[in-house]
Amino acid sequence: DDDQEMGKMQDNKQPIKNNKVTGRIIETTINWNQPYKQLEKISRDQLLVNITNILWQVNPQKGNKELVEKFIDATSRERYIQTAVIHLMCTPEYQMC
Repeated sequence: DDDQEMGKMQDNKQPIKNNKVTGRIIETTINWNQPYKQLEKISRDQLLVNITNILWQVNPQKGNKELVEKFIDATSRERYIQTAVIHLMCTPEYQMC
């Protein structure tokens, strides 16, 4: 069965399928400095609204805002921005833009 090796990785992090290396793993690094700088003057209680306006280009509906806020890590301003951006980008509203 071809799926027996699915998801198995070699030492060089390339996927293996049928005992053959397939595809390439692309590693990325996010530069968070620009969003931090762009949002540095925004008060904490307005951060999510501003991030939503940037990513969705609309004001968040009350239900959506409350749902996203449940998943935001508020341990620091940086973590708040990171998790808000990531969670907003995972929504259908962002993906449909």
